[in-house]
Amino acid sequence: MAVVDASVVVGYLSGEDALLDERLEAEEHVLWAPHLIDAEVGHALRRKARLGHIDAEAAGEAIWAINDLPLRRVEHENLIHVAWDLRDNFSFYDAIYLSLALMLGETLLTFDARLARSGVDLPVEVLGQA
Repeated sequence: MAVVDASVVVGYLSGEDALLDERLEAEEHVLWAPHLIDAEVGHALRRKARLGHIDAEAAGEAIWAINDLPLRRVEHENLIHVAWDLRDNFSFYDAIYLSLALMLGETLLTFDARLARSGVDLPVEVLGQA
């Protein structure tokens, strides 16, 4: 099992990272994410389309493809208290993902190196780094 954040899902759905494709395809476990992942992925794909990094049709196909991923979504209500406790080191959005990783005892997979450099000892693996 692993918890994935929106950066991982956006990278996968938009085909930006072949290593990520291999990692997710090799992942034999369930991938977990808080319910907010759908909104964050949609927001990121919209932004990429508006900036011309991906065409709108591809972005639209990508947002629908999120339903094909082996993602188990978790409600926020049991995560917000721990997320609030992490507020001094992380955005609330990031803290929700970290709270889920802590609750499940699993690693958070991300492309956001800031999460690993926070100085807080949490289970974070930054993808794309050697």
